[in-house]
Amino acid sequence: MSDLSPQEVESLILGYEELDLADRAVADTYLSRHPELVARLQWHQQKEGQAVEKLPVQDLFAQENVLRPSDEDAQQESLRQILAGLDLGAESGEQPERTTVKTVSFSQHFQKYARWVLPLAAVLAVVVLLPRGVDKSLLLRDLVVTQVELAPDGSRGAEFPVTDDGVLHSGQAFALDFYLNEDAFVVVYHIDPSGQVARVYPESLAGDLSRHRGGQGHQIPSPDSGETWILGTETGTESFLVSSGQNVSPDLDHIRVADGIIDRAEILANVKAQLEGLMDQVDLYEFEHID
Repeated sequence: MSDLSPQEVESLILGYEELDLADRAVADTYLSRHPELVARLQWHQQKEGQAVEKLPVQDLFAQENVLRPSDEDAQQESLRQILAGLDLGAESGEQPERTTVKTVSFSQHFQKYARWVLPLAAVLAVVVLLPRGVDKSLLLRDLVVTQVELAPDGSRGAEFPVTDDGVLHSGQAFALDFYLNEDAFVVVYHIDPSGQVARVYPESLAGDLSRHRGGQGHQIPSPDSGETWILGTETGTESFLVSSGQNVSPDLDHIRVADGIIDRAEILANVKAQLEGLMDQVDLYEFEHID
């Protein structure tokens, strides 16, 4: 599938509401394969709606700010040309990813800050030097979900607590926040609404494993990581198993749901039990994901 240029994406986002039903169906197909653009469109629609609500009823600019027929025709033709350039049929035989959590890098120019990252073998070699005997219940606390607002260019903006009803919507960006009382490694597994299991942090135990500092708060994915988690289109309960420990077992790379388990609640319990056998503490955070 051909990707749109940044200018074409901007035109599509800004002109989305003006598309006719046929063109909007094409646009929706493209947007469904690019969750970060869905989030941008929703952000734009939300801000536009808020701006309109604040306009005075007799605002002359609002009354006169309409396109002339010739300008509207030109806009429609421009949008049609953008959509016509998409080769949406090229991927018709591919199966979409089932997981509803996407890890997206929004800026190729975003520099990641230096982190203490050790290969897994080195981590295991120094495990004996780490302090032992810490109360397991005190490693990680105050686990919450934070909503992240996305700017029009896809970069992360303001953060705010999850809504009172405890739900998040498709296209919503979010992060996990927690506090560590002691230095610890943190590994996060996600169980999506259909029961699919995936380790979402770190991406690689061998190359991306870091020891997080105790006595302070942390966020995953962190603002300096250049990544954001965005909910896809599959709705239902989203479950996160956040495991913490002062050492790391290579068996974390082999977490698998036991054969014959298909019930989502049993899948969650099975993965949690495996993690509890490998890490010092396992915390569960769940929220409802709706359209």
